[in-house]
Amino acid sequence: MPKKKSWEVVELPLFGKDGCKLVVCQLNIIPELIEAEFESASRVYLINNPTDKPSHRGQHVHLQPSDGSPINVELMYCITGTATAVLHSANGCEEIQLDSPTKALLIRDGWHDIVVNPGGILVVIASTDYNPDSDSNDKPCNCS
Repeated sequence: MPKKKSWEVVELPLFGKDGCKLVVCQLNIIPELIEAEFESASRVYLINNPTDKPSHRGQHVHLQPSDGSPINVELMYCITGTATAVLHSANGCEEIQLDSPTKALLIRDGWHDIVVNPGGILVVIASTDYNPDSDSNDKPCNCS
């Protein structure tokens, strides 16, 4: 079986009525999440940037924990404002703009630096409990 991509953009379903919009992040109906075996959310957190300067978060890659438990998979999207995901893997590097509540980023195992722009609020849904021992700051590539 081919290795799954380290990250990919996922479109979240949008429903609307009378000008009101509802973005649905139901894990069991999004094909990319089913494929990533992202069956449940162990934690959900928000990154809020009320400052007038971009805020960097992450700057690490999730590794396989030494106890054999699953690697952390994350789904993130901006509910307001924008963010830029700076992504690195041994297979390539990319920047992805998160500029719509329906545009989410699924990160399986790529090194990531998330830059939340002023006024932005980023929602992150993680598949595992927080474990700082399974993070590494080392980039898997030689780019800057």
